[in-house]
Amino acid sequence: MAVRIRLFRMGRKKRPFYRIVVMDSRVKRDGRYLDKVGYYSPITKPATVQIDREKVLEWLKKGAEPSKTVFNLLQKEGIALEWHLIRNKVSEGTRNIELQKWELAKKDRESKLEVEKKPEVQPVEQEIEAPVKEEVRKEVEKEDVLVKEKPKEETPPAEEKAVKAEKEEIKKSAKPEKALKKEAPKGKIPPVKGKAHAAKRKKVEESVDKKVLKKEESKKKSPISEGKDKAEKKETEENKTENSGKKES
Repeated sequence: MAVRIRLFRMGRKKRPFYRIVVMDSRVKRDGRYLDKVGYYSPITKPATVQIDREKVLEWLKKGAEPSKTVFNLLQKEGIALEWHLIRNKVSEGTRNIELQKWELAKKDRESKLEVEKKPEVQPVEQEIEAPVKEEVRKEVEKEDVLVKEKPKEETPPAEEKAVKAEKEEIKKSAKPEKALKKEAPKGKIPPVKGKAHAAKRKKVEESVDKKVLKKEESKKKSPISEGKDKAEKKETEENKTENSGKKES
C-alpha cells in the first residue's frame, strides 16, 4: 500500500485552508485520511504553516512519500534537511550543528526582507536643510528678476508738453481724407470705377432718361388731342346751361 503525505482542502469558496494529512494514494481526494500531521493557510500574509516534526519523521521512516507542495513546506521548516541527514546516517552532533546553521541562515534571510520592506528614513538634518535651500533659491530668483527689469527713463514734463504740442499742430495741418474727396453735385451721377460699377451706372442713366421723357411727353400734347379736349369742354358747358334753364322753367 502506497502512503502519501499531501494537502487536504477545506474552507469555503475562495477562502481555502489545508490540512497536511497522511492518506492512501488509492483513496479519493476527499476520502478518509490515516493521520493529521499539520496545517497550512495560504490566505494570511505571511502564510501560516504548522507541522508536527516527530509525526512527519515517523511516517517518513515507515515509507510515506510527500507530495511536491508538502515537500516544499518541509524544506521551509527544515524537516527535509533533518530527514536527509537521518537517511544518510549522520551522527546527532553533526546533525544538530547543521540544523543550527540552517536556523541562522533563515533568520538572516528574514531580517533582510524586513529591511527591504521598511521605508527609508531620512535623517533629521536633511529634512531641516530642504526648506532652507528652497528659501535661498527663491531669493536668488527674485534678485535675478530685479536685475533684468531695468527702470524706464523718465522724461521731464517740459519735454512731454513740447511733444504734445507738435502732435496737435500736425493733426491740424493734415486734412482728413473725407475732406479731400469731392462730393458729386446734385442731379449728376457720381463717377464709378470698374466694369460692374459701369453697368450699374448705365442702368441708372437709362432709368433717369425714361423718367425725363415721360414728363416731357405729358407736357407736349398733339393738336388733335387738344381739339378733342376743347370740344368735350364745350359740350359739358352746353349741358350745364340746358339743365339750368329747365330748372328755372
